[in-house]
Amino acid sequence: MFCTSMIDVANEVGVNSYVYFASPASFLGFMLHLPVLTKLSAELDDSDAELRIPGFVKPVPVSVLPTFFLTRNKDDGCSWFEYNATKYKEAKGIIVNTFKELENHALDSVSAVLRYRSRADT
Repeated sequence: MFCTSMIDVANEVGVNSYVYFASPASFLGFMLHLPVLTKLSAELDDSDAELRIPGFVKPVPVSVLPTFFLTRNKDDGCSWFEYNATKYKEAKGIIVNTFKELENHALDSVSAVLRYRSRADT
């Protein structure tokens, strides 16, 4: 999750790069959805709002999210997560710390966003 700069190195030397994502697939779906959330952050001041986030089966109340995920400040933690999620899309694949029976919906959502095929299907 933290060495996304190595994706650029792998691309320069012509080898495939993979990301090991130690967090659940649902959090990966959340990270990949951050650019959309950042654009909506001005409209999400209402703490009663619920968000449809790929990877989560049920809507997520805005009030349960850490506030730095919904700010536009480039110096906050959200920009770091958003940058890394963008880099994940450049990798050849992502190895996620989960299994299909536990996070079926999340894996299907992430696979659709990234256009990867889940190896759990084979």
